Amino acid sequence: MLRCLLVLTTILTLTAVSTATVQKAPLKPDADEYAVYSALLDELCVRQGVRFVLIVNQTFSPGIATPDELDPAVGELIQDYVLKGATPLGKELKLANKYQLISESQSRTMFISAAPIITISRVGFNSSRDRALVYFAFRRTESFKKEQFVTMTKGPEGWRVGHGLMRFLY
Repeated sequence: MLRCLLVLTTILTLTAVSTATVQKAPLKPDADEYAVYSALLDELCVRQGVRFVLIVNQTFSPGIATPDELDPAVGELIQDYVLKGATPLGKELKLANKYQLISESQSRTMFISAAPIITISRVGFNSSRDRALVYFAFRRTESFKKEQFVTMTKGPEGWRVGHGLMRFLY
C-alpha cells in the first residue's frame, strides 16, 4: 500500500512539474499581434491597390513544414506560431483603409465581391518580440489567390513586412 502511494505521489509530482513548464499561448491575439496584422494588411492594400477589404473574422492555422536547413531565429518564430490555435478576431485592427470582418462561411460565397478577402493566422514571435511570422491568404477572385508566410520586423517606426519566408504547407 505504501509502495503504491509513493508511486502515485511521484506520478502526480512529475505531472505537476511538466505541466508547469509547458508554455501556454494566449487564447486571444494581444496588442502586438494586432499591430503586426495592421502593418501587414496596410502593406497588402498598398501593394494590391485596394481601399476596402473583407477580413475573415477567425484566424486560420495552416500547417508549416520546416526545411532541413533553417535559421535558428526563424525556428523560434515557428515554434511560437505552432503553439497558437485559431481564434476569433476582434475589432482591434487599426488600418489605413476601410475593412469589414466576415465569417468563414461568408467568405466562401463572396468571390464575386469587388473587395478582396483576406485570411490571416496567429502570429509567432521571437522571445524579444521584435520579429514575427504570420501567414496570409489574399483572394481577389475565385481564381486569384496569393498565400504565404512572411516574416516581419519591428523597428523604431513600427512593424515592417520582411520577405516571403516559405510556402511549405502540409
